[in-house]
Amino acid sequence: ASVAAWVILALALAALLSSMAGVPAHAGSTPQVIRFTQPQNRTYGVAPFQISATASSGLAVAIASLTTAVCKASGTSVSVVAAGTCSLRASQAGDATFAPAIAIERSFAVAKAAQTITFSLPASVTFGGAPIVLSAVSSAGLQVVLASATPSICEIVGVTLKIAGAGTCEVKATQSGNGNYNAAAAAALASAPGT
Repeated sequence: ASVAAWVILALALAALLSSMAGVPAHAGSTPQVIRFTQPQNRTYGVAPFQISATASSGLAVAIASLTTAVCKASGTSVSVVAAGTCSLRASQAGDATFAPAIAIERSFAVAKAAQTITFSLPASVTFGGAPIVLSAVSSAGLQVVLASATPSICEIVGVTLKIAGAGTCEVKATQSGNGNYNAAAAAALASAPGT
């Protein structure tokens, strides 16, 4: 082929590429949009729940978690794994008929859960009697701290109550909480040892 022929071919190719500039990969595809309902705020410990995300094309929408340390997605089911902010992305890649949809993101808050303390203290103890082992349990399974509010009457060593004098003994059980649980309200019970 002559040089002139090659030049004409190159110009034609350049014109073709110029005309295709900006044309999406799915040229001529039908557009689609995603409708992604805003999820409600949740509390840590909630059971897995369903979310709603649909495409105007009727094609299946893919849900992905952007914050896997807080929540995980499987299909349209979301599982909360920690307190914090859960961010989800809904996408639809398109097919031979429909173009890819613009991805939609939604976020919701996951609040810390409440916890309670189950704590018991004998109604009456005897001054000079044997030490008493106490039981205090958090509903969250976290360690509970016992402390005497009346150290001149009674004292706590670990979970053991020792009576130091006559009077009213008051013991408090507390749990400071963590990243997923709020602190528990102090539980206090009293005992009046006799002399």
